[in-house]
Amino acid sequence: MKFKAYLLFFFFGLMYSSFSTAQENKVIHLDKKGKPTKDEAQSFSYRIVVKDPAQPDLFRYAEFYTGSDLVKTTAWIKNASLPHTAVGEKLTYHVNGQLHTREQYNEKYQLVDTAYRYYANGVTESIKIYKPQKDAKQDVYFVLTQDSLGNKEVIHGNGNLRYRFSADNIEEGPLVNNKKNGEWTGKSKKSSYTEQWENDVLISGVSTDSTGTITTYDKDNYEVSPEYPGGINALRKIVGANYQYPAKAVREGLSGTVILSFLVEKDGSMSTIKIEQDLGSGTGEAAMDALRQVRQKWSPGILRGNKVRVAYRLPITLSLNQ
Repeated sequence: MKFKAYLLFFFFGLMYSSFSTAQENKVIHLDKKGKPTKDEAQSFSYRIVVKDPAQPDLFRYAEFYTGSDLVKTTAWIKNASLPHTAVGEKLTYHVNGQLHTREQYNEKYQLVDTAYRYYANGVTESIKIYKPQKDAKQDVYFVLTQDSLGNKEVIHGNGNLRYRFSADNIEEGPLVNNKKNGEWTGKSKKSSYTEQWENDVLISGVSTDSTGTITTYDKDNYEVSPEYPGGINALRKIVGANYQYPAKAVREGLSGTVILSFLVEKDGSMSTIKIEQDLGSGTGEAAMDALRQVRQKWSPGILRGNKVRVAYRLPITLSLNQ
């Protein structure tokens, strides 16, 4: 095991060396939350993305811990500027060099097959099997979860599951045949909740926010996605009608897909519009201008009976042949 680990890190050391030589201006520093920062003093890790001749449709993506230069993440991605477009195997590592996660992604960037997660001491944290569904959701089968000492919590879909969304966002409760059953509780920085489940169907829930406000809910207002009046196709038509093809993009014959990201606020308005994928020559900026002209509000997203802000991505297909 130590010999294999040594070879792994030797390989990534060579990879880092070639990356830094060819792409020094492509290094992006990231803070502890994984957000880009120009202040190197705040750098927790750094990201490097390069094109690999052996994989013409993919980019080699890697992150390294600042200071130690140990590998933090490695994957193949479809879009150089979008880390979430992972395809195939993705590996992440703890600060001490121990393997953290081993995951597989399909062409739609969805988790598939068996995923492994490990504690920093090397003990297995979880083994899960992901099966994507047609509606973009996924069925998850919990093969095993256990604590850092190896005490088993869930075995083959049965037991008490403690699910860690993040360090300060945790929920737990009983699983029976891989389905929620009985009382589940959860907490985050801003709220806590208690829910009753039966055969994976929510019967009732009560949440308490940071101000002490209590909200009751059931399966009908447990989780509701934001919706634009008339549906997403209606929004695309409006954006298409508003879109002004930049003259430079016309001269260059640019066609393809621009992707915008934004937030649907609690009042249904759109904010924080950003370009996630651009074709260049002003195509992304023109898409932002077209979206900003939309005046109708969305029905807001709802989680556990409360309105919430929801992140959204809108692909916009551009074609000079239409």
